[in-house]
Amino acid sequence: MLPVDVVSEMTKGDGVYGLGTIPFSEQFGIGTAYGHSGDSPDHTSLLIVIPAQKVSVSVLLADGNRNVDHAMGELTKALQPLLN
Repeated sequence: MLPVDVVSEMTKGDGVYGLGTIPFSEQFGIGTAYGHSGDSPDHTSLLIVIPAQKVSVSVLLADGNRNVDHAMGELTKALQPLLN
């Protein structure tokens, strides 16, 4: 587990792209999440952490330039019954 001051430093910001975490406010329907996405010609990825739920979710698509946000939204929707 990371120290509280480190997590605080990692999750502050204005939501624009950076080389760290990006806040996703209610974007995936299960609370504020923090994470980072990646895209290359052969894959697209997204990792999010939802602190209130104490859960992390990762999606890796074996194709570049895909809408990974949609896949993450569907996955978090399916997870909701397990998190309540």
